[in-house]
Amino acid sequence: AEIRRRVDEALKTVKMEEFRHAAPSGLSGGQKQRIAIARALVKSPEIIMADEPTGALDSNTGRQVFDTLKKLSETKLVIVVSHDRDFAEQYGDRIIELSDGKVISDVSKTSLENEKLSENISTVGEVLCINSGEELAESDFAKIKAFLKNKKSKIIIASDEKDVASFKKVNRINDEGQKEVFADTDGNNINCREYDPRQTKFIRSKLPQRHATRIGLSSIGRKPIRLTFTVLLCTVAFFMFGMFSTLSFYDNELVFSRTFQDGDIELMGLSKEYKIDNISYYDGKEETYSYFERTFFPVAEFNEIRERFGDEVFGAVAGNYYLPINSSITYWSQAQLSSVAYLPENHPLRAKVIEGSYPTKDNQIVISKYVAEALLNSGNDSSSKVVDIKQAIGKQINIHDHEYTVSGIYSQTEIPAKYEVLKEKNSENIILLSQFRNNLSDNLHLTAFVTETELLYISNYERNMYGKNYGISTNFIFGGNEGPEYYGYFERASSASASNSFRPFKDGKTTPSDNEVVLSRELFYRSVMDYLSINREQYTGGGYYPEREEKVFELERTLDELLNGRLSADSDDKSHYATIPLSDEERRIQEKALFEMLDYFGIPYNSLSTVGSYYNMPSESYTIIGIDTFTSGELLVISDAQYERINDMMKDMNGYSFEQSSKYKEDPNAVYNFIFLPFDGTKEQTALFYEIYSDNSLKADDSRTILNSGTVSTLRMIDELVDTLRKVFLWVGLAFAVFAALLLSNFISVSISQKKKEIGILRAVGARSFDVFKIFFSESLFIASICILLSWIAAVFTCSIINAEISAGIGVSVLVFGPLSILSLIGIALITTVV
Repeated sequence: AEIRRRVDEALKTVKMEEFRHAAPSGLSGGQKQRIAIARALVKSPEIIMADEPTGALDSNTGRQVFDTLKKLSETKLVIVVSHDRDFAEQYGDRIIELSDGKVISDVSKTSLENEKLSENISTVGEVLCINSGEELAESDFAKIKAFLKNKKSKIIIASDEKDVASFKKVNRINDEGQKEVFADTDGNNINCREYDPRQTKFIRSKLPQRHATRIGLSSIGRKPIRLTFTVLLCTVAFFMFGMFSTLSFYDNELVFSRTFQDGDIELMGLSKEYKIDNISYYDGKEETYSYFERTFFPVAEFNEIRERFGDEVFGAVAGNYYLPINSSITYWSQAQLSSVAYLPENHPLRAKVIEGSYPTKDNQIVISKYVAEALLNSGNDSSSKVVDIKQAIGKQINIHDHEYTVSGIYSQTEIPAKYEVLKEKNSENIILLSQFRNNLSDNLHLTAFVTETELLYISNYERNMYGKNYGISTNFIFGGNEGPEYYGYFERASSASASNSFRPFKDGKTTPSDNEVVLSRELFYRSVMDYLSINREQYTGGGYYPEREEKVFELERTLDELLNGRLSADSDDKSHYATIPLSDEERRIQEKALFEMLDYFGIPYNSLSTVGSYYNMPSESYTIIGIDTFTSGELLVISDAQYERINDMMKDMNGYSFEQSSKYKEDPNAVYNFIFLPFDGTKEQTALFYEIYSDNSLKADDSRTILNSGTVSTLRMIDELVDTLRKVFLWVGLAFAVFAALLLSNFISVSISQKKKEIGILRAVGARSFDVFKIFFSESLFIASICILLSWIAAVFTCSIINAEISAGIGVSVLVFGPLSILSLIGIALITTVV
């Protein structure tokens, strides 16, 4: 009933109610146009838009249509697009003229009021209006004459009623004498209705997804070669993203836990290192970088670690202690000691000695079963033979010029049988060898045990061998492109590390002023030796004074011991001095004797110009005020002002220099640079180890404690490798994703061109752009789904192969293609599909 009522109302509006039941073929063109208007009115629109409504109609019929639209404009907004200017001016209230898509004029209809010249005559624009000719007065004629006299163009005067009526109609002058004209539209005078989108409702079309999918898949098989090519390359792109996701979700904590809980590790190593900042300057360019050096644990820190991890913790001195192993068999050639340790009494590991006994004398040592077998197999290049490890007891091992006798053999854990293959000659299994080395270092196979006294000796030797330049700020300067060359290691007096070990020559002065220096002990000893070799005859008396010559020999021996070490206790050659470093007490005795002899001969050891030629300084008037007995190397401490002058001078000459500095200062009482921690394989202890492993932060003195073992080194290498591969896969994956998006875009564009007719029909019946989007999205999603399935299979297969290789090295599956990886693969596929 409502529909019938609205139809009747629409027909009545266009005056077509009597043609309700007429067939379209029985209607004229104008009637059809009015029926089209009625069809639009049924939906009660607020706006009616008519595009050339009279284009195919004659003028009379067109006028009927415009009359209808004009009547509708009383209650609705009617917009007409037309080329008929006359109709536009006759019926339109506002005319917007366009040319080539641009607005060239915008005018609105308005009324021009008439101007009365008298009661009988008036003017409107350029039109003179006379109400009655017979009532014209003489004054009126004068006004008419004045009006006509001002017009240079032709003037037509008509009085016939028909002509007058026609003229008024054409010029749109009404009976009140007002004339309709068009003036520029004033936007301020347009009364716009307030628009509220919340109160506006639109009828939206909706294409069901099942129909959109059916239409989208209808042309999938039309281009099989193009489809195959697109699927193949998209699969490669999605595969790359799948592999990237496994690296993105790489969990180093999980890998760490699996490695240590599933492995055969019973001990973990700790070491300490400190940061050194380096600033180099060369040829006008400055470069800054930092690096780390190993150092020794302070006693207090070692005790804290024992309290945290238990009494089974013990310390060691790590270094390179080469054994006389001569074998081409890979299995035995790895037998080199990496650390020497001391086990306190009642330590459980002492019970692991299976042959002989733990050292009771300073010249005794305990080695592992593996090292004992390696010693007995040394020189044997055939397949390894079964040996009686008891034969290793009594063999000699040299560590830093000390001869040790093997007193016992221990076996903390057996070496897994899978490494037996390395006993074969020419074995080249690199991955297995890497795992074997980790097993040796992580299970004490490369550690030897000595007495506490000998461990202190070895620790002292290591510290003296590599010097004690901790916490110093040094500057090395060498040469220049212009002027003289000044070279050597310089240290600022304000940052010198020698404050606790400085030995002044006189007056207790410890800080050099300008033209004063402090030498490192090594530089001082070598400088005196150099001076003595040049002036030896002067102090020996040319052979005429044997007692003085013997005194010079004694001075030379003292310098030699201070530089190279004391005479070996088991040496028969008294002219040979072994490189065994002096203890602190021995050094103090020798230094006292040295200065007594220097004073005896009157050697000017406080003058830089006469003591050696190790430095070429800007001035030769420097006075040596003392030596630094703590540091080694050719170090020279000068005043801050002189330090800056030399440094600036070298920069001006574009010479080479570098400056090193560190906040760290070593504890002079420290003994261990490596600590062994027991590992029970529990999650709690694993978490403690991972906390140390993942913490790279520095303490206030720029030092840090790190886990140190073969397995840990491998894990760090894997972490770095994953970080590198993550970036590679990211950029390669992105490149392939863009390529895949272009391929899908090309494929879909071809599909669109093949469906132009279907799209046109859909749009004609009201389908939205989103409905059309769903059609081609369904097509893209179908292709992407195939690619996801293929790339998932490829990624799982590839991960299994890579994991097999990595597991052979560390026993853990690093790449896990799990749910998160699958979700990331689906996510990137969806993004590519939408794009």
